[in-house]
Amino acid sequence: NKCNKDGKSSSEGITTKLVKLDENVLAALEKLITMLTDASIDSRNFDSFEFRKISIDVNDAVVRFLRDLFSVLEVTSVHKLILVYFSRFVIKEGKHWHDRDSKSTGLRCSWETTKLRLNAVTLFVR
Repeated sequence: NKCNKDGKSSSEGITTKLVKLDENVLAALEKLITMLTDASIDSRNFDSFEFRKISIDVNDAVVRFLRDLFSVLEVTSVHKLILVYFSRFVIKEGKHWHDRDSKSTGLRCSWETTKLRLNAVTLFVR
């Protein structure tokens, strides 16, 4: 910290370095984001209003985590993680996802996943 003319500590003009992640750590984060995103957009979540709420909360937490990484990690690493996140909405393999109407809640799965994506974009913009 610098001292100003009054002798008080000041952090003006000091910038922190952004962290570059090791490839293994970045790969582990990609895997974690993949698993959490797949779990939150699983079409079975929309069969219950309780699971739907949990799904929304998990999705929002992942997006906030990614957004907050901009203050810590190099931008290229965060961009890569965000692309991994959004890619899970369009990649079908390895997921339990069917576009259908839920019998118990009447919700259309594709509409619910679209809402999750819109929430994500809104949270990134904030």
